[in-house]
Amino acid sequence: MWAIVLVSPSAPLPATVSGWVDDLIYILVGFWWLMLFMGKVADEEFTGSESAVPAAILAVSWLLILELPWLPLAWMLKKPIFLYGRYIGAPYSHVISTALSVLGFVVRVALLKRSRLAFWLAVSLQIFYFTSSVVTDFTPSAIAEINRAIASLTTGWQITGFSGTGRTLSFFEPMVIGVCLMLSWQRFKTAPETVQNTLP
Repeated sequence: MWAIVLVSPSAPLPATVSGWVDDLIYILVGFWWLMLFMGKVADEEFTGSESAVPAAILAVSWLLILELPWLPLAWMLKKPIFLYGRYIGAPYSHVISTALSVLGFVVRVALLKRSRLAFWLAVSLQIFYFTSSVVTDFTPSAIAEINRAIASLTTGWQITGFSGTGRTLSFFEPMVIGVCLMLSWQRFKTAPETVQNTLP
């Protein structure tokens, strides 16, 4: 999971050379970890059985539900979402974010049971996140709207010093997750669809 996060910087692009160097170091470390953890040897080491869920699939399944515990906070803060560069505020953002989080949880549970349908749903979900993030990240009006939303939030919490965020690379994470899924497909499909004791 940390390898995927390190290879997927979501913060605004660095403004200094040292910032770029720091990000590059993190990305290289994350890439190295992915190379170590994506193979069959790592699967046997981390899952303890050749028939268990591949380690990369296990990591992705946990990443799919990370937003679920944050839903109450998102509701309380009236956090907006952006789909394909379009701003969606509360209450519609609550409905959409809840639906996506619940879908991620269901897919995660089904992945642990080796459902092939869940695998392709997970891939489709990452394609959706990737394409939406690319459009949002390269739409100036969306970046401006994100800055307005953050500024409103920081003002409400009496936080000073926010000067705006720049372009991000938020599409990296769904892209990396999608690649991890596809590289694990062969090992994922070789075992029965339902495997017991796959929870870590």
